[in-house]
Amino acid sequence: MESLQVKKSNLELLRIMSMLLIITHHLAVHTPFIFENIHIKYIVYFLSLGGKIGVNSFVLLTGYLMTDKKLKIKNIFRIWIDVLFYSITILGFFYFYDKSYIPSIKFFIFPITYNLYWFITTYFIMYILLYFFNFKLYDIDRKKYLKFIVILVIFWSIISSFPNTNLGYSNILWFILLYLIGGYIKLHVRKIKNKYLYILVCVISYFIIFIRTITNNNVLESDKYIITNYIGMNDFFILLVSIFLILFFSNLDIKYNKYINIVSSTTLGIYLIHDNPSVRAFLWTNYFKLFEITKSKYLILSSVKVIFTVFFVCMIIDFIRKYIVEVLLKRKIEQFYEILLSLNDKINKFLD
Repeated sequence: MESLQVKKSNLELLRIMSMLLIITHHLAVHTPFIFENIHIKYIVYFLSLGGKIGVNSFVLLTGYLMTDKKLKIKNIFRIWIDVLFYSITILGFFYFYDKSYIPSIKFFIFPITYNLYWFITTYFIMYILLYFFNFKLYDIDRKKYLKFIVILVIFWSIISSFPNTNLGYSNILWFILLYLIGGYIKLHVRKIKNKYLYILVCVISYFIIFIRTITNNNVLESDKYIITNYIGMNDFFILLVSIFLILFFSNLDIKYNKYINIVSSTTLGIYLIHDNPSVRAFLWTNYFKLFEITKSKYLILSSVKVIFTVFFVCMIIDFIRKYIVEVLLKRKIEQFYEILLSLNDKINKFLD
């Protein structure tokens, strides 16, 4: 069989889809829906499950794309600049628009914290750890590599899914495992002729998750959104969907498309904008107000419109940010980065 040779636009399309799933999840989780009937609860839970898959897919893609490349501290520095830019900009906007949306100024000044962006904080730490440990996945024996992944999946996905059972699982360790899985797929997984089998597995796994959700007595009896307590991103079937999605997109035959890649380059910005705590409260509670039309037959259609509106508006904002930061402020940022490198060299000399 032929090795997986992937054109970049294939995976960039998956990145876009993952962000749409994440926005869908945030819509379902952060909109204060009132579950007046079981059907509304089913709709909200069905929409929310994709967010975990989207997060996993993002990290799997990092492992896939970076496994045969050298990790650069400059990449994480650029992420920090983007996070700082949006946190300060959003803080300034709501300071003058309505201060009640600002939970705490210190979160915005020090944005790499779980209180502001849990995903970015976890990703940031994961990247730094991998950088300093200097993982070279292509040097690891394939069988040992696979056994290591299987053991960790058993510990942190299968066993840890049981109530009150945690074998050392944490978000950071889970991200590192996803990185390793993404790397394994890139290095050792082969193409198959019928790529749509991957999609079939994804659909079946997704519905298994959904059925488990709606048949859980605690979930059915609660009038609040509590599914996160029972279905985490380390759930085995969530992991299966995430893995088979990247396998499917890896097998797609999409030629390089600059427009897909351009849109994909804004996905981090889309996340930083719409899931900022201040923006989150404004969007889902005070602007779109989908909870007011829960009895309407247009709820699903309205939700789809909101998802694509959030994606498109945040994408435009990030295009503007790219022009400001990457064009107008590029030289200043490069100078600041050089100062950090110089400081790092001095610390290394002192430690030697």
